[in-house]
Amino acid sequence: MPAGIVATNRQNYHGRAIPSPLIPHHAPLMPNFLDVDYFAARDDFRRIAQKAGARLMDLPISARGPKGEELSVDIAVLGSDSPRRILLHSSGVHGVEGLAGSAIQRAILAEGPSAPGDQAIVFIHAVNPYGMSWRRRWDEHGIDLNRNVLPEEEGYYGAPPLYTDLDSFLNPASPPALIDFYYLWATWLVLRHGLTPVQQAVAQGQYEYPRGLFYGGRQLAESPRLIIDALRPIVSRAEEVFQIDIHTGLGNYGEDLLLLEDADDAPITKRLRDALGPRIMAVDHPLSYRVRGSFPSGIAAHLPGPIWNHVTQEFGTYNPVYVLSCLREENRWHHYGGTPDDIGHYVKQRILETFVPADLVWQEKVLQRGKELFRDAMKMLAK
Repeated sequence: MPAGIVATNRQNYHGRAIPSPLIPHHAPLMPNFLDVDYFAARDDFRRIAQKAGARLMDLPISARGPKGEELSVDIAVLGSDSPRRILLHSSGVHGVEGLAGSAIQRAILAEGPSAPGDQAIVFIHAVNPYGMSWRRRWDEHGIDLNRNVLPEEEGYYGAPPLYTDLDSFLNPASPPALIDFYYLWATWLVLRHGLTPVQQAVAQGQYEYPRGLFYGGRQLAESPRLIIDALRPIVSRAEEVFQIDIHTGLGNYGEDLLLLEDADDAPITKRLRDALGPRIMAVDHPLSYRVRGSFPSGIAAHLPGPIWNHVTQEFGTYNPVYVLSCLREENRWHHYGGTPDDIGHYVKQRILETFVPADLVWQEKVLQRGKELFRDAMKMLAK
């Protein structure tokens, strides 16, 4: 995107202008990396990665974009051909959230990172290109790719018992409605069951309701399968892999959390907290929850050999009850709306703002903190 262009031609749900790469802005507050379009982001990623000297792979998927365009996962590799230590940086597992992760990756690549000696840096751009292009959190089959990558011995079945009770609330079989008493219903459910049990039941992942939120699918989805196959020769001789997986939508507005799938007293938790700072949040923290089939742990399970560690870098946006309402309405529109392919519909604009706020200060913080964590991880890996 040309310098000085951030633009203001879409309105967010709260009335602020949402950036788009069309109208010049004469006093930008951020580097021009955050696009609102998957295709512009992908082209820019490829261009910057090539300029940085990276080896590129594109992995086309079967699904198509809103206008029939080809979609792909793109991988850029810097450093050793047979690395012993690898920093793996992934974006877009949750589709639309990938616009922020892509911006971080391109900002890092633009600074010309290098992997010394026996190290390599691997960027995975747009794990879920369908969701990123269609402004969805899920893939073309309604699958949450962060609940889909189960170990080979684990079956794709089951749902938390409480999810069955919540199904009619989470997944109404009707188009979005202006009035459906969502907040009253949500309050009643929390009072009845408790906040933590409801949060765990909703977000853990389920494999029984194909049109429901947080559906993990019935088999390994296409995108993660392609990624696993592409990574296999890269990690074949590695001793250690450390992964940063970028997400948005959880936590305080404009701040990041580093989420682990390990307990607070685990040795790796202490090591990462010492290296990466106090933002490290173990799985037994009150604000966290356990999930089945997460993308980072699933990739590690499918590619045994190296020591795998990972953090999910999660950037906060809006209140979680509001975020869930946006997911719920977009999912209703997709399955029961009159024209679910209309990515300009208000539920699509709302989901975009929910996970990639138009606020330039928020965007600037995301880029800054994303680059900082990358640098800290490189130092940790070097030790």
